[in-house]
Amino acid sequence: MSRLVIKPEFVVDRKGNKKAVIISYKEYQELLEDLEDLKDIAAREKEQSRLFSDYHKERISKRK
Repeated sequence: MSRLVIKPEFVVDRKGNKKAVIISYKEYQELLEDLEDLKDIAAREKEQSRLFSDYHKERISKRK
């Protein structure tokens, strides 16, 4: 993930209350990508992890 800098503009009502946010299309796309990444991370939280060395040994043994 890259460091996203968002420069929002706000739509306000006559009393100055923020009602909406305007961001660039690029910022919007990057936010969607970051959300997808976070969704993938959350979905994998319960997966069992293992050492890379164990994984590597398994892959080597499957080649034989």
